[in-house]
Amino acid sequence: MTDVRILTESLGGSPLSLLLQRGGAPTDWHPAAPSDVEGWRRRAAELAGSRDWTKAWEAIAPAIAGAAEAQGPRLASVSLTEPAQVKGGKREPTEVALRTFGPDGGAPLTLVRGTLAAKGRMSPMPFDAPSWSGDGSVMAFAGVKGEKLRQIYLVGADGKGLHAVPGTRGGADPVLSPDGSTLAFSRSRLHLPRIDFKHPFKSLGGGYSSTTTWTVDLKGDGKPRRLTPWRNGLGNEPDSFSPDGAVLALTKHDDRLEGPRVVLARLDGSGSTDLVRLASEAAFSADGSHLAFVSYADRDVVQAEENHDYAVGEIYTVRSDGSELRRITRSKGVEEASPSWDPSGQRIAFVRARGSTGFVPELDQLFPYGNAIVAVNADGSCPTTVASAPRVAFYGVAWQPGPGRESPALGC
Repeated sequence: MTDVRILTESLGGSPLSLLLQRGGAPTDWHPAAPSDVEGWRRRAAELAGSRDWTKAWEAIAPAIAGAAEAQGPRLASVSLTEPAQVKGGKREPTEVALRTFGPDGGAPLTLVRGTLAAKGRMSPMPFDAPSWSGDGSVMAFAGVKGEKLRQIYLVGADGKGLHAVPGTRGGADPVLSPDGSTLAFSRSRLHLPRIDFKHPFKSLGGGYSSTTTWTVDLKGDGKPRRLTPWRNGLGNEPDSFSPDGAVLALTKHDDRLEGPRVVLARLDGSGSTDLVRLASEAAFSADGSHLAFVSYADRDVVQAEENHDYAVGEIYTVRSDGSELRRITRSKGVEEASPSWDPSGQRIAFVRARGSTGFVPELDQLFPYGNAIVAVNADGSCPTTVASAPRVAFYGVAWQPGPGRESPALGC
């Protein structure tokens, strides 16, 4: 019996339906385009009864595959949902999910979902943004399984093929190279100072804090290689690869220097360049001509209780040679982070959160419920909220790259 179930589903927006409606199928197989679902069902029944299904499928399958490769602009983010209180005073588990969605926040697709309390199950790790391969087919993200150390995972854009990357235990801040062959990530060492409990306000020393950047050749030997040195007070976190994969943008923190800075490190070992000072989280545009980043140069400070004031950043862009510095946002008193270019270079998405003036602003920064994913044009015009919910915290945002996924400029 001929199996026609694939054509008798409601196909309103599927690649197959779109392909047939625009006449991309063989003309002898598709003489007319039905205008509704019932019409498609009747056409499927006619075809199934009048000709060999296998040959018909073989004829159209390559075109369907081509149509499915690019389905318009998509963004990805890791989100944390605040647990709701249920009967008996108990709370639901805290959900963590890796999702993609359209440029207007619609059509969400959950790729990986877990909870912080789940034992033995893998869950995405909040606090880190995901990263796409250059063709938009694979995503890297930090995850954790039960009580084990977090590590880096890869998953397909359809949610299939989930697997851990060997050698990335304890890893964070994953960044995939454009060709998908190299994964950069960070590792940290933190040792608190030893305390003399007879004199608790006197430290015995021994405190240590450092973050280093590592790379893994995913198509080679798979061994992690350290790119930056360990040193107390020094941190280097990977942010973005140049389109040719030769340069990695890092955020550098150094106790010996004032504030963070964006550094461009050449992976052939020929050195690095400080691109922008008082800056972090740089992201290359698709053509490599510009970088978007978070700047703290405007000295925007949120005044919190008990002298816990802290600096917040604005979104800027700069050419890859360090020229044409341009301020994109002017949002006093709010935190902006994780800029990401759309493939056309016409939009920049980022995460925005209100500044916390409470006694422990660090806690609100760690769990920024009610923050938002925002998109603006590359000149800073037409800021538009893409996604926001009172009980949801978004950690980073990443445009899915690749031809056919470009977005037009926003209209105000």
